[in-house]
Amino acid sequence: MASADLWQRLLNNGFNLSTPEEDIPFIRTANVLALAILSFNLLLISAALFLLNHGVPIVFFVLEIIAFALILCFFFLYFRQHFIAGGLLFAIAAGLLITGLRYLFGADAEFQNYMLVHSVAIMLIALPRDRWIIGPLLLFFLAWYLLLHLMMPINPTLGGLDAQLIEALSSINLIAEFAMFAAFAGIYRRSGITMQKEIVKQRNRAEELLLNILPKEIADRLKSSPSRISDAFSNVTVVFADIVGFTQLASRLDSQALVGMLDEVFVEFDSACKSHGLEKIKTIGDAYMAVAGIPKSLPDHADRGARFALDLAVAIARVNKRRNSNLDVRIGVHSGPVVAGVIGQSKFAYDLWGDTVNIASRMESHSEPGRIQITSETALLLGDRFLIERRGEIIVKGKGSMVTYWLLGVQSISSQTEHKRMSTSTSC
Repeated sequence: MASADLWQRLLNNGFNLSTPEEDIPFIRTANVLALAILSFNLLLISAALFLLNHGVPIVFFVLEIIAFALILCFFFLYFRQHFIAGGLLFAIAAGLLITGLRYLFGADAEFQNYMLVHSVAIMLIALPRDRWIIGPLLLFFLAWYLLLHLMMPINPTLGGLDAQLIEALSSINLIAEFAMFAAFAGIYRRSGITMQKEIVKQRNRAEELLLNILPKEIADRLKSSPSRISDAFSNVTVVFADIVGFTQLASRLDSQALVGMLDEVFVEFDSACKSHGLEKIKTIGDAYMAVAGIPKSLPDHADRGARFALDLAVAIARVNKRRNSNLDVRIGVHSGPVVAGVIGQSKFAYDLWGDTVNIASRMESHSEPGRIQITSETALLLGDRFLIERRGEIIVKGKGSMVTYWLLGVQSISSQTEHKRMSTSTSC
């Protein structure tokens, strides 16, 4: 358990809760590679101690001990989040380790090729914001590789090594270098796939958020062409609903209970809105606004709006039953032309304008708790398919005298048939 905890601490060395998410894979990769070099370095020093009688030069120990110290400094610098300085120490430590091996076993053992492998490793540990350091470090490793390949002694300095051992080391190193290149390529591929999945995930999330704000058709238009969107619709039905007495209720409830209750009500309203094919426009406090016939024109927009309004009373009843409350809703409906469009730049909003919106709002404010008030325009469109009762003339602010109606329910099929039969009989 302790070893697992230590491994996790070393793996996560260098980042905390404030570390950018995109930096974490690079920091972890650097820690893993540094641990690998540190372990290999200790193994080399231990093995060299057993080969002292074969003439291991003191230069080798000096190089490996310096490399060991630099890796320890790397962990300290990463812990302090000095990533550029830590990366430089990592590069120098790797170079010194390889230089010691090249000095010990000569050119034919192919240890100098590890410099090319480590040049790829640098690309895996440089943070996205520090990518500028990759170019200089690649040149640094190339120069070091040429120095090892061209200027250091060709023959091994360790005594007693025959040609077969050198050839075996060369083969092992070539295989190891290929394996490391393949591993690094795999890390790159995995990172690319993970990044692509994250991009798709974030894009889908952004799409969902956009569709929560705008109708799908409008969102698609906005993505394809960012120009201003505005449309005129000649026939829609606007529905306003307001929760009666919610302001007084808000003074008696704490914030969590208040928001929870309002959310529960509006979730029910959203479900009814989706069920009848209306488009939710917005909520204002405890008021809810939806429209039928937008963004696609619907010939039965009035019927959809009426059925939605009737379902809101049922939705409130469900909430009351679950919460043992006595909420009520006041609803207003009007049909007519509107202008719809998207406004804003930092926060999009799809909204409606026109006299139809104002009248629908007045129908709601002049309605009564538990009732649905509709205009004569909407009543005419609904015809005999719904139960409608004439309320009479009322004074509407900004509009003067208007004849309005109460929407009571959906007319049964038998009632519609009887009504049509009587109408035909009367006309005859």
